[in-house]
Amino acid sequence: MPERMLESPDNRAYLLPLALQYLRGLHDDQFHQRPDACHTTWRWDIFNPSVRKNLSILLRSYRKKLQDRAHLNGWKDGQLETAYRAVEERKLAFALRGRWHHPYSTPGYPIQSIEYGMFQLTQELETIVMKNPSLEHCQRIALIFFDNNCQKAINDCTSQSNGGNHLKKITHLLLDTETVTRQWLERECAIRVTPLVAGGDEFTLMLQSNTPMSTELLHTVVRCYQEEMSCSAALRASVNFDDPHLLMHYGLSESERKEFQALPDQTRQQRLREIRMTLPKEFIPSMAGGAARLDEAIIRAMRYSLEDRQPLFNDPEETFLFACEKIFTVGLRGLAEARQREDKEKQKAEWKRTDPRQYHFALRNRENRRLAQQTEALRGLLRQITDALIESDAVAQEGMTDGELCGLSAQETAAKIAAIIVAHEAFPDVQSIADFRRPNNHDASADAPTSPSTH
Repeated sequence: MPERMLESPDNRAYLLPLALQYLRGLHDDQFHQRPDACHTTWRWDIFNPSVRKNLSILLRSYRKKLQDRAHLNGWKDGQLETAYRAVEERKLAFALRGRWHHPYSTPGYPIQSIEYGMFQLTQELETIVMKNPSLEHCQRIALIFFDNNCQKAINDCTSQSNGGNHLKKITHLLLDTETVTRQWLERECAIRVTPLVAGGDEFTLMLQSNTPMSTELLHTVVRCYQEEMSCSAALRASVNFDDPHLLMHYGLSESERKEFQALPDQTRQQRLREIRMTLPKEFIPSMAGGAARLDEAIIRAMRYSLEDRQPLFNDPEETFLFACEKIFTVGLRGLAEARQREDKEKQKAEWKRTDPRQYHFALRNRENRRLAQQTEALRGLLRQITDALIESDAVAQEGMTDGELCGLSAQETAAKIAAIIVAHEAFPDVQSIADFRRPNNHDASADAPTSPSTH
């Protein structure tokens, strides 16, 4: 890689043409100047031999049918080959989607794993570097990364089965071509959307457009999908905060649940009502999201390494396919996921400020909630101690003399801090101010052993 590529890492307009030129060189070296290798032979190579054989037999039968039709209808020169290429493309695309089929798929809602997205990006990058090496074309591809909120809490408080069904409902929402957001993207913005499963409770949307996509547009797409998820009746039905099973698993530890069953019915009902008061009025599904474009991804991949591999264009053994993998994994997915994490932290902070019950439900389990409450209590304790120290001028400014100190005395400061600690019940063995006082010298010396006298 030319050294000057590293001089101005934020100069995208300068770096990208060099990066695309370098990718063109990698493609020529690996595929011996075949400009469409990723769109043709490479797509066949990723299948195992038995699948390739079955596809070949299927396509030969389609070619025979098309030849008969061409002869019967008197097709013009080239018409047969065009028709066959269209059939081959459809059959290959269907087989490739099946190659990365994900278990979240249900009848009528097939979805692929994120590896299919990397396959798509590789083909798109080939087209860009071989035909349209420009910033504008790099801005036509983007990835949105979503992470479902409260999934661990749903699994822990309801069941793993219900949690899995909740994820399948999210899959249905992302695949539904009739939603307002999907209709807007495909009809008004001419953006093709490919939903993918990134793993667990994480999903991605691969966006491909005929025109550059702005950062503002991508932010709008993220917010629109978040709003549709929050309004989904099917997703809201995944969690019922009035369900006794959920209340027990949310508010009681495993040992407490065993004792709970032995209590009188009236006592149990009262305890469940108390737990219910700590939960939100209703379950509002949500997810954090972040987006990244291909031009940003290439720049990021040049700065970060992938496991044991060096950053993009720094490895002398690098190939075009490995470079595409870095751009997708480190660049496109890595940047979108980082922005999703920022969005999640903002959401948590907002819940903590405006909806503490929702915030605590999102903390997954009772132990995490208790730890969060203890941490918050400790912060409050330290805040009050800090305020007491400020009020007392205990931390003098440099150069100040004793006569210039006008705050509380040392004894008054200590008494105030002691009162704060007692009020917070911070330590079990400190219940009153008296617990801060040492035994007096007379009492201490009476209990002490006498030393041998010397004569």
